[in-house]
Amino acid sequence: MIAVLLFIVFSVVFIIPRNTVNNLQGRNSTELTAVESKEGNQRRLDYVDENGAITFAADKKYATLLETLDPDGNVVLEQFFDENGEPAAQSGRYYGRAYTYDKEGQRIKTTYLDLDGNPVLTNSGYAIVKRTYNKDGQVETEMYYGTDGKQIAIGYGQYGEAYLYNEIGKKSQITYLDRDGRAMLNTNGYAIVKRTYNEDGSLDTDTYYGLDGEPIALKYGQYGTKHVNGKTIKLNKDGQPIFNLMSFLYSHSYVVIAAGFLLCFVAVLLPKPLKIIFLLLYIFFIVCMTLLFRESGESRGVFTVFWSYRQFFSNRYYATEILQNIWLFVPLGAVMYSVSKKRILIVVPFLLSMVIELIQLIFGLGAFEFDDIISNTLGGLLGFLIAYLLTSLFRRKNV
Repeated sequence: MIAVLLFIVFSVVFIIPRNTVNNLQGRNSTELTAVESKEGNQRRLDYVDENGAITFAADKKYATLLETLDPDGNVVLEQFFDENGEPAAQSGRYYGRAYTYDKEGQRIKTTYLDLDGNPVLTNSGYAIVKRTYNKDGQVETEMYYGTDGKQIAIGYGQYGEAYLYNEIGKKSQITYLDRDGRAMLNTNGYAIVKRTYNEDGSLDTDTYYGLDGEPIALKYGQYGTKHVNGKTIKLNKDGQPIFNLMSFLYSHSYVVIAAGFLLCFVAVLLPKPLKIIFLLLYIFFIVCMTLLFRESGESRGVFTVFWSYRQFFSNRYYATEILQNIWLFVPLGAVMYSVSKKRILIVVPFLLSMVIELIQLIFGLGAFEFDDIISNTLGGLLGFLIAYLLTSLFRRKNV
């Protein structure tokens, strides 16, 4: 029971939008004074308060920045410290960065460092980034490497990215690259994302394309995404806003959790004949959400197990999707327990999820993912447990 309650609380807390700046550990850099000093080949930047005391800048994640310079004045090492002079971890889980430059002084390699100065994997999934530049001095390609210096796949399964820019220097196109630097389909099913921006430079739209530049529909049928006041609006092939229940639920994850838990109560309290009707209707609802509202496209699959779970705490998109897939099947497990308490029925969410994923693969209605099957099965199991606890609770109350 405690485990179930903890998972419910965790789901709610994790999905609540977070502020970009944590101001509990210090003050913002804009409230402090930046004091620079230099000694030998080291340059130091301290943030100090009105009394001249070194103070932690919460938005910067450090109080002191210590830079080591090469003979040409390039920064070859950055180290971060708190107000007590202790190493300060950055949001990417690193304590320092080392840089390598080419003959033109362009930064071609960045290595993220741990407390001991060794390469460390950041939250982005890499320890080393190598870059090339175009004639305008803009980053043209990035390739990613692990702590051992070997190539590594990150985020959406890419080993690197290539960029094009608009007239104001913003990235207008991102191409995902494989080990050999060639365009590849990422785990979301597209190879290229093209971007437009508002007049103030903020991101306006993303649109998705395949290897040959053809428009690609993503998991919920959208060909693009529009960004408005921190929210996303899914777009159809013509760039017009689309609405479907799945898109709404993804944007309002707390509704999924609240509805899932409420439906568990309904499943337990209904008379048995109505429970069977509820079960059939909810299976139909799941089929609609996962199959009927999607446009067909290329068949694709992600067959690596737990690939999205490994990025749960570093990639909010995947974390939200995992929780959504779990809670989608919670009411199903609850009503199945209410209809029949046979434990063998826990295989039904697994089989239903497997059938749905196979249909998506065969007809190109989405990507086949083992991780979705795992999440759905966990949701069914969680629903079983919630229904068991509610049934026990109501039975005791009646007694």
